[in-house]
Amino acid sequence: MKTVLIVSPRFPPINAPDHHRVRMMLPTLPECGWHAVVLAVEPEFVEGQVEPDLLLTIPDDIEVVRCRAFPQRLTRRLGFGNLGLRSRRFLRQAGDKLLGTRRFDLIFFSTTEFGVIPLGRRWKRRFGVPFVVDLQDPWVNPHYEETGTKPPGGAFKHGVTQAFARIQEGRTLRDAAHVISVSPRYPEVLRESYAY
Repeated sequence: MKTVLIVSPRFPPINAPDHHRVRMMLPTLPECGWHAVVLAVEPEFVEGQVEPDLLLTIPDDIEVVRCRAFPQRLTRRLGFGNLGLRSRRFLRQAGDKLLGTRRFDLIFFSTTEFGVIPLGRRWKRRFGVPFVVDLQDPWVNPHYEETGTKPPGGAFKHGVTQAFARIQEGRTLRDAAHVISVSPRYPEVLRESYAY
């Protein structure tokens, strides 16, 4: 059986839209010949609604490795609360430890915390494990510029976030073994943006 490391920073008991695809596929992975280990952030460091009953939907044989993040009560004072920024260092350390001590055949990123997806490049280089990216939303997102609406967090934060997204998206997706998208249009946009 092959082993996949699934990176999903938000995970039950937190209820968040970006983990439901992982949660729903976990029971079917053994039928397809895969054993899964989930890398997530400890619930106390994740902003979101806690629903303990969601844990009942996770198969008992799924190993969930959790890491900490910088506490949002401290980072909010510095002007940011983004889970990807707060947890990236800790996810990197936990991933390094897992990949350095155990055999994995694939890394699967399924999250809207785009700042952690470039870890796939690091882990591919360092440990030789290919990675797949599940894009649930556009990483580089022109929506607010195109519609003239105010982005959450304001124009400055959105601008900084998008500048980093433009730098990281192409590099990361070129190194990915595969990209999955919820929208049939998004792969076309990516092909237009980045020559493979």
